[in-house]
Formats: sequence, structure tokens, C-alpha cells
Amino acid sequence: MKPSRRIGSRLAVALVLAAGWGYPAIGYSNHTPSGAFSPWDERQQELTGEVEWVDTRLQLVEVRTRDGHVRAVGYDTRTRMLYRLRDYPVNGLKPGDIVAMRVQRDTYGHPYTDLIDLREFAEERRAANAPISRRGLVEGTVEWLDYERGLFEVTPDHGRKIVVSLPYNPRRADADRFRDLRAGDYVKVEGRFVSRDRFELNAFVRG
Repeated sequence: MKPSRRIGSRLAVALVLAAGWGYPAIGYSNHTPSGAFSPWDERQQELTGEVEWVDTRLQLVEVRTRDGHVRAVGYDTRTRMLYRLRDYPVNGLKPGDIVAMRVQRDTYGHPYTDLIDLREFAEERRAANAPISRRGLVEGTVEWLDYERGLFEVTPDHGRKIVVSLPYNPRRADADRFRDLRAGDYVKVEGRFVSRDRFELNAFVRG
């Protein structure tokens, strides 16, 4: 599809969807933060895929599913987005992010989402595929942990936050140390930077 024709198609979809949103009352108590959504009524479905395009003015997100279909879904100020049990602004979505949306239809039949599970940032995907760059040392305060995925975030005394990942098969001592970690602990780890804010642990450092 030519760029001008694609832009025109997007605009047409946006105008139709924006013509009269009728959002019902929204509740979030049934969300399961692990990524699975609880059962809904027949008007609800889950849409999973890669963000292609975000229009923050018209409040629309275009998602490409695994089978190649592209869907435009609306959102509003009441839409909630979760990433690793933390709330993030929906306007922060970017092309390349992987999401799972709880999609419903309003009284006009327009699709909208009241809840987005952000599965992976585009930056994370690029970092995971990037070549290992340099060895280093990271130390600071633990902000959050994901025990299932072997991840934790560290805030250094100076500088930006860094996400630390355990290797696929960590040493037993390091695995035990990770399981004992809690938010607020001060840690020092050695390993390799895979991007400016992503670090692969080689070992915990004592002291």
C-alpha cells in the first residue's frame, strides 16, 4: 500500500471511531497481572500483537497481530496500562511494543480497550537481540523484581535506572541470592551491558 493511501486509510478509521465514543463504566478488579485476563462476557475479547502506530490526539492504537491483521482500537483517560504490576501512561506506547488488550465494543459498535497488558517494550526487544558490548559493574537500590523472569531493576546512586537480568543457567549461589532479594536492598553485581540501561548479570559481588 502506498504511504498516502495508508495515511488516508488510517484517517478514515480514526474519524469513524472518533465519531461518538460511548464508554460504559469500567472496572479493573478482574485483571490478572501475569498477562492472562479473567473471563468476560461475549462482547469482550483479547487482542495481542505489536503496536504499529499510536495517535495520542485521537486516542487510537493500531496493533498488528501474529496472523498479520491490523486492528485500530480506541482508548481514553480511564484506560489502564500495566507493565510488571506497575501502572504506565497509555500515551507512552510506542511502535514495536508488544501488548495484550482487553477489547470491548461501545454502544456504537466501536472497539475500545479499558485495560492494556504491556508485555514487552520495543527497547527491550532490541536490547535482547543486540550484541554484548562491554563488561561492567552495577550497584544501587533494588526498585522491583520479577522472580519468574529473572529480572530486577536497580537505581544507581548516580545515573539512570538499569534492568538487570540473570543468565539462563545462573550459579546456584547467584540464584539463591536473587531469590532472597527484596525491593529496597542495596546490591552490587558484575556482568555485561547489552544496552545503555540493560545489564546481564554474571555474579553478585559481596560487600
